This record gives sequence, C-alpha cells and structure tokens, in this order.
Amino acid sequence: MQIQGQDSLPAARDRVWAALNDVELLRELLAGHGALLPSGAQTFECRMALPAQPQGLAVQGRLQRTGVQAPARCRFVFDGQDEAGARVEAQVQLWLEPQGPGRTLLHYTVIGRAEGQAARTEARAAEQSAQALAATVLAALGEALRRRHPAAPEPPPPPPRSLWQRFLDWYLGWLGKIFTGGL
Repeated sequence: MQIQGQDSLPAARDRVWAALNDVELLRELLAGHGALLPSGAQTFECRMALPAQPQGLAVQGRLQRTGVQAPARCRFVFDGQDEAGARVEAQVQLWLEPQGPGRTLLHYTVIGRAEGQAARTEARAAEQSAQALAATVLAALGEALRRRHPAAPEPPPPPPRSLWQRFLDWYLGWLGKIFTGGL
C-alpha cells in the first residue's frame, strides 16, 4: 500500500517542525485512533486502530523517527504486528515546504506492507482507511497549530485625518513642489 498527499498548514515551517517534535501534541493527534508512548529519544511504543472493512485492524509495535533533517524532513518507521501476530511494516515520510510567512505545505508519503490478517483485509479498504486517518490527523494538526499560534489580528485602520491635517498635507506638498521646481 502506498498513499501520498499534501496539506497546507497555518504556521511557519519552524512552528510546524516544533509541533511534529512535540510528543504531547502527537498523542493528542492520535487520540481515539491509538496511543503513543516514548521509549527512547527517537523511539515510541505505538498502538493504532484503522477502521478497515470488513473488520477493523489494530496494530501495535515500535515507531522510530529516522532521517531527521531539521526543520525540513523526517521519516517515521513502524515495525509491529496485528492482533493475530502477523507482521506489519510502514514508513511515513514527511517534508515541509515553506509557503511564505505563516504557511507551510506538508508533503507525506505512507508506504505499508502487511502479512496475515492485515494483508487479507481488502487492500482498497485499508488504503481508504489510511487516507481517512491521515486526513483526520492533518486536520487536527492544523487546528492545534491555529490554537497554539493564532494569526496576528489585522492592525486597525488609521483614524480619519481632520480637515486641518489634510489642508496642512496639501500645503506642505504644494510648498515642496515650488522649492524643488515641480510646479
């Protein structure tokens, strides 16, 4: 199975990178879909549930962050097994592309391979479930970034200038043109 996608996130690349390195935020993003427990500097014990049809698929194993090139890209490698003990492997490659101030394009590629029950689950249904999970997690990441780093409010428009200020501006401009030869 392989899925690819991208999502525009409402934060600068360094803030998105910080969010991807925040274990508490990653736990929050996976709430309802799994659990994530740190077991080392770049290693986690992970449980995930995909609502694949005809029955759900639950996997558990070790998730390791590798290939880190801060703040641009990283890879998560999952090695585990399903409920029946069959092997499940996956890689999630992430890279961040700045889109100007306050926006980042997150590209992702998920490559998975499974044996046993996980492999017998209809491949298309498993792929659709993985895409739905990716969309849910990315939407939650965007919302978390908006909560953590709200957009700066637009500055209020300047107050209207008085008649006296407008006359003074015109007069000084006119006077300047006289002395610089603009008239």
